Amino acid sequence: MNKKMVFFDLDGTLLDEEKKILNSTKIAIKKLQEKHIIPAIATGRPPAKIQWILNELNIHSYITINGQHAVYEGNEVYKIPFNQDFLQDITSFASSRKHPLVYGSLLDMKSSIESHPYIKDVYKPVNMGYPPVNQGYFRGHLIYKLILFCEKPHEDFYKETFQDMQFTRWHKYALDVIPNGISKAKGIAKFLELTGIPKENTYAFGGN
Repeated sequence: MNKKMVFFDLDGTLLDEEKKILNSTKIAIKKLQEKHIIPAIATGRPPAKIQWILNELNIHSYITINGQHAVYEGNEVYKIPFNQDFLQDITSFASSRKHPLVYGSLLDMKSSIESHPYIKDVYKPVNMGYPPVNQGYFRGHLIYKLILFCEKPHEDFYKETFQDMQFTRWHKYALDVIPNGISKAKGIAKFLELTGIPKENTYAFGGN
């Protein structure tokens, strides 16, 4: 297969400091497409949060949620949702410690606790509204993204209890919860394996 792909991160790559797409970026993406090189996004965000970027840049391939979901030219390639028993266990564990969670499906985000200051502190600077409250959201939906809100001294309790998970802190109050063996880099590798695009025909720009 002679197809070529370029994977882009978002913050500081496709998006500037104001979370906007520069005109020069739009021109660069269009030039790739004119040369029949497929641009793709690799991000920790869920699909619903990047739809405006996909639309604006006319991109149809992406790896989202830290490598747990992938789409190639509009068709779903793979998905790795959380196990329901794990979600029930961590919800009970976090609730007993009054630590909020935010659950993310492919289409929406829901919080476990109403009006919590940690969630407000994380979401306000990025102009994202407080997620609607629905602690049982994970029972009726496939959950791909899970955010735990707690201060650093408390995170060891979760690491010791849920050893099949990675807890990656990205804010003083927030951590991504990711199954062991999952990452954007491994998501890209799996994506290439399933689509048959050779590794030597791919490039990646951005963060980890």
